[in-house]
Amino acid sequence: MPDDNSIPVVHLTGGCEWEPEHGIEVIIRNGELIYLGAFNGEWAWGEQEHYEEDYNYAFVVKQSVDIEKENLD
Repeated sequence: MPDDNSIPVVHLTGGCEWEPEHGIEVIIRNGELIYLGAFNGEWAWGEQEHYEEDYNYAFVVKQSVDIEKENLD
């Protein structure tokens, strides 16, 4: 259970009819997309560092945006 259960979470999972062993998983916590990728059975209440992996498209995109911001400065 989360430390603060007043924080809203949307945790969506979906299948893929043409490739049943794969799926999709999306986690939005407190209005921030923290995980977007293949279904891995992620926990919606993990620490931010847990989601900082190459297979997490939300993290990869955030990293790219941060790099672009640094280049503009």
